[in-house]
Amino acid sequence: GQILKTFQANDGGTFAVSFSPDGRTIATGGWDRPPWQGKIRLWNMEGKLISTFSVDTGVLRTIGFSPNGKLILCSGDTGKVQVIQVADGKVISDIQAHGNWALAAQFSPDEKKIASGDVDGELKLWDLKGNLIKQFPGHADAINEVAFSPDGKTLVSASLDRTVKLWRVEGPFLTSFDGNPNNHYLSLSFSPDGNFIASGSENGIVRIWDKSGILLKTLPGHNNTYIHTIKFSPDSKLIATASWDRTVKIWEINGDLKTSIPYGSSVNGVGFSPDSKKVVVAGYGDPDGDFWRIFDINGQPLLPKIRGHGAQIYRILFSPDGQLVATASWDRTIKLWNVSDGKLIRTL
Repeated sequence: GQILKTFQANDGGTFAVSFSPDGRTIATGGWDRPPWQGKIRLWNMEGKLISTFSVDTGVLRTIGFSPNGKLILCSGDTGKVQVIQVADGKVISDIQAHGNWALAAQFSPDEKKIASGDVDGELKLWDLKGNLIKQFPGHADAINEVAFSPDGKTLVSASLDRTVKLWRVEGPFLTSFDGNPNNHYLSLSFSPDGNFIASGSENGIVRIWDKSGILLKTLPGHNNTYIHTIKFSPDSKLIATASWDRTVKIWEINGDLKTSIPYGSSVNGVGFSPDSKKVVVAGYGDPDGDFWRIFDINGQPLLPKIRGHGAQIYRILFSPDGQLVATASWDRTIKLWNVSDGKLIRTL
């Protein structure tokens, strides 16, 4: 945990972080203080600032690289969705997609389409020129998350209206996974092989569905408490769930509980290593300072508690090569850490 270098990513705050597909660049997204202008900053792996782009999203809520790494997609509180060229910062798509906060946005796998969802429950599909291809009616509250299936033929959306909906990108509506009056869906994930969908809710229930929307398993493993993040392993054989019940659970794809990891504080984030053999975990609420850890998939700790942020950690992920971990915190910084020893490499 020795600090080598510190510099701040955004004057106001940083909500989003993404590694480029080749693992050589990090994008951070947030905003600067009034007039609340969205900012994207690109960094190399040595922590050197490469580029800074201003965007018209207001407070920036989502950021992500295209599969080929040449474009960045972002959305925010103005309802805009923008596509930026990594090479020069040129805005190639400037879409007034929504009339309110655009909370979710994602590229299709072929990079020809964009799905976006907003705080009012609108879900839309766009081409890269900003033309509306399709609007998906049905949600009655904020859309937290959207995801394409790996083949790009299916779109899934999770909403505070207590439903997860499955849509054909070209064709009719597939199905709705309805919750109950006390069950908001907070997180969802497609398996990398495209065969399964997993969802997590505020009452601690995990559900596994097949790609056609048939419910396969209901897993009441968490203690009636928010599941903040749900992730499939890269090999599609395991599911990790992070909950505010202070545990991380790892499930087999058939629904069997592989291990339950007591964490000691509420858990916001979890992610698998590229080889599917480790999980990285972060949260908040520890009186001695918020921390992150690495475990093997059997729940054995590989590092002690790693501290360094001044506020709760709300995002954590491995780099594509599995050598680094990135953490994003409410202290307005993003930190890069060495996986092997937990040493802090850079603060962005």
